[in-house]
Amino acid sequence: MAPFHQVLRTFRERAGISAYRLARLGNVNSAYIYRMERPGGQIPRRDLLNSLISALELGELDSERLLVAAGYCPDVVSRLGTWDETLGIVANVLADKSLSDEDREEFRQIIRAVASRWMSSD
Repeated sequence: MAPFHQVLRTFRERAGISAYRLARLGNVNSAYIYRMERPGGQIPRRDLLNSLISALELGELDSERLLVAAGYCPDVVSRLGTWDETLGIVANVLADKSLSDEDREEFRQIIRAVASRWMSSD
């Protein structure tokens, strides 16, 4: 996973907006955006990060990526209301350094295939 400053800058550049414009849309000082995009830069409070997510018009997956890069719990996990042991199992498998990238990808594919049975098609 890329560090927060890189993820934020990538999403801002992909949106085609300047740091100054993002600051205006997020209702913060542009210097703060520059500090966040600097290596080892500041991590904003979650409410400000949510404002930036809205300003960048990020979809759910990219929003979760930015939240996690900032060290916050993804909204999808928060909506559970509690920790689910199954999430821990999945996270432990994906974090297992002894697995190859191919094994990890195969695990992801299996999880997606099983989960697709219950996922809504909204």
